[in-house]
Amino acid sequence: MRQSRVGTQMKKDSILGIIPCSKEKIWDTEPHRKTVLAKEAYRSAFHRYARCYAQRHCAQHIILSAKYGFMKPDFPIQEPYDISFSRPKDPVISVDTLQQQAADYRSFSAILVLCPKAYAEKIAQAFYHLPPKLLFPLQNIGGFGSMHRFLKDGAAT
Repeated sequence: MRQSRVGTQMKKDSILGIIPCSKEKIWDTEPHRKTVLAKEAYRSAFHRYARCYAQRHCAQHIILSAKYGFMKPDFPIQEPYDISFSRPKDPVISVDTLQQQAADYRSFSAILVLCPKAYAEKIAQAFYHLPPKLLFPLQNIGGFGSMHRFLKDGAAT
């Protein structure tokens, strides 16, 4: 799928965007903060670009965290953490739990996966048995610089 075809393939109101969490969190610069909403917690450029892209092209978006799984933007996060699907030894959320959470989103026609490879693979495992079509616009696009550019340009169009 190409960026310019997102809007022409299906209606925006039938698309759920999934964006990644990030290592950079609000507590890195504001350590005094207590519980924050997921939409306020993550601070990386990739996360911000993916969020803007999803807000432009999707009915709603959720965030995939290796600790919590699929979170709505208003999900409360009580403290900083450093867990990633990219590190095999991290104590990540199980695929079974992700599959249970994914069932809440079965009514969407499509899932727009705006995540790097390790996160995209977990999403594919979580949704494999559900009806939404999975769309991976970042697949085979190149490194993080190319992904940033794609997301940033797509959020503006």
